[in-house]
Amino acid sequence: MKKYYLFVSVLIISSTSFAQHKKEQKLVSVRLGFSGTGLLIKAIGKADLFSKDSFSVGNISTSKRPAISAAFDFSLTDRLSLGGIFSHQVFSGEINDYKGVVGGKTFVINHIDFKLKRTYIGAIPKIHWAVKNQDFDFYSGVRVGYLLWTSDVNVNDHDFKALDAFKGGRIALGIVPLGANLYLNQNLGLNAEISVGAPYIFGIGINYRF
Repeated sequence: MKKYYLFVSVLIISSTSFAQHKKEQKLVSVRLGFSGTGLLIKAIGKADLFSKDSFSVGNISTSKRPAISAAFDFSLTDRLSLGGIFSHQVFSGEINDYKGVVGGKTFVINHIDFKLKRTYIGAIPKIHWAVKNQDFDFYSGVRVGYLLWTSDVNVNDHDFKALDAFKGGRIALGIVPLGANLYLNQNLGLNAEISVGAPYIFGIGINYRF
């Protein structure tokens, strides 16, 4: 958390030195995001980190679609912009030969299908860095939002709790150390950004400014 506040402070201080955007400029973006959450789902399902009981898993497989995100940014000044982002991602998979002992009771589940959905909505203030080539726009920012998980697990045994970590919602803070827009003409551009935290760690997309 200290690193998060330090990064925000650096952005505020830096905003007094660099300018890139025109005031009241608007930007609409559509982006595909990629993360390591699929690996985390597989690891937690395999290890059941939130259970004190004994169990074993024959195998677990997961598949995921990229996070689909839509964003809007508005330039408050020549230096700062404020935007919003909405993102949705679906993870699906199956678990085979789930065996466990809970309270002295042994149970076996031969096959489990699951689908997890992750929805994120948040705000992102940005600082845009000065560059000589006006076709490029480099920026950094922070994300403050809400992350909501919903799950659909096809299993009748109430003792199965391996995926309970992916339920409910929470506040989600993130950092965008570096993002870049490459404009192909006056309005249309390409976008890529690296980030830390939900809803993705790397995103690519297109945008339109007006």
